[in-house]
Amino acid sequence: MSGKGMEGQEIELKIHNQEDRLTVIGILAKNGYDVGQHKRQRTPTGKVLDYYVHAKLLEGNADTSK
Repeated sequence: MSGKGMEGQEIELKIHNQEDRLTVIGILAKNGYDVGQHKRQRTPTGKVLDYYVHAKLLEGNADTSK
């Protein structure tokens, strides 16, 4: 995923495994993204939850790729 031309756009990734979510969040944060996670009920009864990572590129964030 390239950040060029994406500033201000928010993406949402559905990631089931907690360890995978935390890994992705770490990678995105180190590359200048404002990141977070949330959960959403899959059905109206709310017995099953889906977990998401959301990210938004902020050009002003530290560039750690150098």
